[in-house]
Amino acid sequence: MNHLLRELRRRNVFRVAAAYLVVGWMVMQIVSVMSPALELPGWVDGFFAVFLMAGLPVALLLAWAFEMTPAGVKKTESVDGEVEMRPLGGTDFVLIGLMVLVVGMVGFQIANGGTDAPDMQMADASDAAAAAADRPEATAEAMSAEASPPALSVAVLPFVSMSSNEDDGYFADGLTEEILNSLAALPELLVTSRTSAFLFKGDNTLSVPEIAAQLGVAHIVEGSVRRAGDQLRITVQVIRVADDSHLWSQTYDRTMDDIFAVQEDIAHNIAGVLDIVLDDHKRQSMRDAGVGNVDAFIAYQRGLEIYNDAHSNHPDIGVALEPADRFFAEATRLAPGFSDAYLLQSDYYSHLMLASSSSTEVNQLAVYEEARTRYFELLDLASGSARTPLQRALINIDRVLWSDNWTGANAILDETLQVTGCPTDNWIFVMILAAGRSEEFFPYLERQAQCDPLSSSNWSVLGWIYSSAGQYDRALEVTDRAIDLA
Repeated sequence: MNHLLRELRRRNVFRVAAAYLVVGWMVMQIVSVMSPALELPGWVDGFFAVFLMAGLPVALLLAWAFEMTPAGVKKTESVDGEVEMRPLGGTDFVLIGLMVLVVGMVGFQIANGGTDAPDMQMADASDAAAAAADRPEATAEAMSAEASPPALSVAVLPFVSMSSNEDDGYFADGLTEEILNSLAALPELLVTSRTSAFLFKGDNTLSVPEIAAQLGVAHIVEGSVRRAGDQLRITVQVIRVADDSHLWSQTYDRTMDDIFAVQEDIAHNIAGVLDIVLDDHKRQSMRDAGVGNVDAFIAYQRGLEIYNDAHSNHPDIGVALEPADRFFAEATRLAPGFSDAYLLQSDYYSHLMLASSSSTEVNQLAVYEEARTRYFELLDLASGSARTPLQRALINIDRVLWSDNWTGANAILDETLQVTGCPTDNWIFVMILAAGRSEEFFPYLERQAQCDPLSSSNWSVLGWIYSSAGQYDRALEVTDRAIDLA
């Protein structure tokens, strides 16, 4: 054995192995950085990794059989007896130093959750918060929590439009979302987010209990809207999933002038049948959750459709988001206090900043500065029209993240920890990682995943946060769920 080790050293096998590993590691770092910039397919990293691993034994065999001499490459001759070995030189010490550096950096990356952290931090949380275009075909066991759904939980499925006019479909979606938002203003009620609930739009293949199982709720609200000129017929019913019983149903024959009174009455009746006591403060919160302008929420629904499609189906999100900018601007023109529209509109400009900051074109600095100015204008408007201090804190996280001054960031994160409903945010997970506060935000992100259980990005972000805190088994569990959904 001792002779073999001396022979391996004489034939420079150890030197070749060290050099190969150092150079191979450097190649993989370059590939991982350049792949996103060049928009290379996801299999490129894996190809290089397999290629480099396969090349190692070849390099070692060549080092054993041949050696470099002043006269060129020659076959290595075996030597019997004592082997005289070349002493360590400058090149050897450089290789040893590089090996120590590589091992140290790999260990650091593993300790901090893997080498993909920069890529993950640059990912858009909204991107991944948008649902897939097609409803995921998954079992109720895989999608729902292991425990029974909370008794005070409900999903408002998109109301069916019974009219042929295209705008009437957006009107029905807007009415659904208005009711959903009013119910979400009640802190004791878990309301499934629009992203997951709307995955079942137009789906007649699943029963109510099957839908409820996937959404993890105890109650389902469904309805329809028929609009003819100024006349409306709205039907709505609340179903308790446990025994498939109808707790309440109502048909409203009204005019468009009564639409806001109708949606308020629907939300109050749903809260009533769920035994939620409404005081003046809760009633006002539900009322404030509405937009109050029919044309504004139709424009918003149009923009939201583009927004979700851009984050689900397009590699260049910024380009795909551009048409949504016009609809969100129209929504806020008609309803200047429309905080959600301002916030979603700002996302287009954050993607412009990302694209221009990584471009080599000379005019991109001006594009970046213009997008940055507009981004902060929209965040100011979203923050100024936010309904609650907690909603304002979530918006301010985005403002701090994209600013040049992170002073006070932890104080804003402290405010977001008080969120009790279904939080809607964009870039907060990046700030959580940057602040090293993953474990504190487990309840927040778990609540977010519970509110929007069919959003693959929510589970993906939660998995990343678990991983950053060293809870790898839990990270794998929720990441598997994210993969199934995606």
